[in-house]
Amino acid sequence: MRILTWNIRHGGRSRAERLLKSLEAHNPDVVVLTEFRNNDCGLQIRQRLESFGLRQQSGSYAAPSINAVLVAARERLAAQVFDDLGENAHRCVLARIRGINIFGLYFPYGLEKDFLFQFLIDLAPRYLQGRSLLIGDLNTGKHHLDEAGATFFCSEHFERLEAQGWVDAWRHRYPVGREYTWYSHAGNGFRIDHAFVSPSLLPKVGRIEYSHQEREAALSDHSALIVEIV
Repeated sequence: MRILTWNIRHGGRSRAERLLKSLEAHNPDVVVLTEFRNNDCGLQIRQRLESFGLRQQSGSYAAPSINAVLVAARERLAAQVFDDLGENAHRCVLARIRGINIFGLYFPYGLEKDFLFQFLIDLAPRYLQGRSLLIGDLNTGKHHLDEAGATFFCSEHFERLEAQGWVDAWRHRYPVGREYTWYSHAGNGFRIDHAFVSPSLLPKVGRIEYSHQEREAALSDHSALIVEIV
């Protein structure tokens, strides 16, 4: 199962057609789109995803101008949103596919992301004990590793997730690797798009890589992340 997550930047807008061609070329079984918007462009994206087989879809509710999350898959999925997240409910969609719990995530900036990290840390034990994936734009990484300096807010929450047993799948494969998925206007790079897996899912992770061509071609300001579960 090939899972692709990508921040499409404010809903895609005039870039939607090019975004969709790139998505289709990757031939994913599941896509997790962050900064998806429930507007006319979002409807176009949904319809085109359906046209190349990603007919099972679930998105978080948000006003048309608000960045949210969309999960689309080839196979039947059971989806859930979390009303207890309150004003952050649009930032998380849980989709269960082939017995895997896929949390599609889009985190805010600054200290506001603390609330969502706490939500993940407080998840019911069955998610960590089962086959689960936390994937999306977490807007955070580790100091001096996922960025050159130490500017991330809530970086310590990575340590807490890992202390619980969650595994940063890309970092597990590339312990000292440096690949940045977003760049600031000053040209500083950051790895902020991630996939954390539960211990029982880790042996099933095959290919895991970033696709930077989309960002380099200005289809979005983020690179895509592809994870294959074998």
